[in-house]
Amino acid sequence: EHKKKKVKRCCRRLYRVRINKRHLISIRNKRKEQWDIFILLMAFQNSFMVPFDLAFSPDFTRNAIYSVFDSLVETFFAIDILLQFFTTFQNSKGEEVFDSREIFSRYTFSSRFIMDFLPLLGSSLFVNTFSQSLKPFGMIKITRMSRLSRMIAGFNLPKDIKALMKLLKLTLYLLLWFHTMACGWYLTISIHQSSLDLDGNYQRWVPPTDFINSGDMSLLLEDPPVWSISRRYFFMLYYAILMIGNNELAPRNTQELLVGGLILLFSNVLNALIFSEMAIMLLNFQRKSMEYQIILDTSNHIMATINLPQPYQEDIRQFLKITSDTRNLQYEFDLFLDQLAPSLKIKVQNQ
Repeated sequence: EHKKKKVKRCCRRLYRVRINKRHLISIRNKRKEQWDIFILLMAFQNSFMVPFDLAFSPDFTRNAIYSVFDSLVETFFAIDILLQFFTTFQNSKGEEVFDSREIFSRYTFSSRFIMDFLPLLGSSLFVNTFSQSLKPFGMIKITRMSRLSRMIAGFNLPKDIKALMKLLKLTLYLLLWFHTMACGWYLTISIHQSSLDLDGNYQRWVPPTDFINSGDMSLLLEDPPVWSISRRYFFMLYYAILMIGNNELAPRNTQELLVGGLILLFSNVLNALIFSEMAIMLLNFQRKSMEYQIILDTSNHIMATINLPQPYQEDIRQFLKITSDTRNLQYEFDLFLDQLAPSLKIKVQNQ
């Protein structure tokens, strides 16, 4: 009880501290943007390596150089958490907030802080000190990939380019999901590779290829491994791609039934979310060219009907091509102003 009161007192003192505006990091700071890109790359590396290491335990992850690199990455993530307490944010009115107390409370009591802090439990420091069972917490670092959405939204780029970038982002998320499913399923089927059922038969998983050559397929889980890590990984990746389409997994025991059911359930949800979003992105990416093509086809039909001279037709086509990008500019500008807070709208209109 005394320790709890002491922690509460420390939190209150921290909250009362007001940091000078000069020591805060603006969300528009170019170096902060570069740091976010760097952390994004580190998060991608972790999102790939943590499940891969858990499932296949490759030898290079026990190398001293890799251990030092992994420790550095964990240090960067810890620094990133500290930087969030000094980074400004935009409020609901679109104004940048420089009040350190608001920044502290907003980040501390958000789900983002929890998702940033929990992966530290999966770091080598905690794993080696307490238990190897903490290692899966490192997979939560994949939530840092959500920064990619905020970065794309903040880019000053044309709509079609942004639509293409969002499409690539969704493709990246899909590939990460395939990778996580492949590693997760391999880890699950490895648990009972030497277990026997009541009839004395092995519960070793056999891929659902109509159980043809099932004896050869048992090489997948031999101990020591007969297949190389790369062959085992790509074999599981193939079945992970099949999982997104709800193909049969042929589970042999209760754990495989549970994990396989959860994988298929989440695959259904992600299938609906990602592919529907991709369809919308593709539509937005093609919308402008489709609108231009409709206008051009209509113009060509009218010009051919009235027998307009060919030089005039070429001039009109050139004019339509030049003005295709600016035709809806006024409408988009008005829509842009309607979405701004009054204070920001005045600043824009006075420019």
